[in-house]
Amino acid sequence: MDDFRVKIGFLDHPKTKRLRRRLGDRAVEHVMRLWEFATANASRREGDLTGMDNEAIADVCSFDGDPDVFVTTLTECGFLDGEPLSRKIHDWRDENPYVATWAERSAKSKRAAAARWGNSDAGGMPVAMLDHSLSNAPIPLPIPLPKKKNKNVSNGESVRAVSDHYVGVWPKRHRQATSAKVLRLIKARLAEGYSADELRLAIDGNAKSEFHTGNGHTSLELVLRDASKVDRFVSIARGEVSGKDKQATSGPTQHNYSYLQPFPED
Repeated sequence: MDDFRVKIGFLDHPKTKRLRRRLGDRAVEHVMRLWEFATANASRREGDLTGMDNEAIADVCSFDGDPDVFVTTLTECGFLDGEPLSRKIHDWRDENPYVATWAERSAKSKRAAAARWGNSDAGGMPVAMLDHSLSNAPIPLPIPLPKKKNKNVSNGESVRAVSDHYVGVWPKRHRQATSAKVLRLIKARLAEGYSADELRLAIDGNAKSEFHTGNGHTSLELVLRDASKVDRFVSIARGEVSGKDKQATSGPTQHNYSYLQPFPED
């Protein structure tokens, strides 16, 4: 949480003028520091300053005068409510609902993530492939296993790191890198178990591919479209696969099944 809202007209509001007259020109700065403190500290984001004495409140507001006078003035001018050791920022939930409801939204997001990823069956693919092996088709060995889904998904810092890296490679594509669809793709790949470093490596691999850059196929949506794309571009970045032509960069992986053939008869 890195910002809070200030209404237009705050500086000319009667209670702001009253506070400035009583505390001086730095009065507005003191209030801003109080709001910044509440926003930056998860335990205070509801505007509840319970447990903080007058001196503690004066400290976070960078007020150097008498703490008792300071807190009393904030209260009388309508910036604080409540009694000593149980002060609350006046109308904080109404004026900054996004900050004040942070804990509720965070809990809701965790429940949604658990509901979305907690009941998935990652074991279905290998079983299905083993059933398919009863046909005449050769068995691809080793059996490709799906990546383990990471339940600690949607890490904001990881999503932002991937998006920012793409903008670093393609500076004019900030809007594309922050679109809702692309952010969903980043979260989906993180949920499948890829790290932010791997996704950034995939972006580098796409930029390294002569075929893709030469034909304008460099959108982040393409790079992160599915796991196979990510794996392919990571391989290009690591030099394991050539990026010079379409067949090398997007063709199916070739398996050698010669070891499955019967031994020649004597």
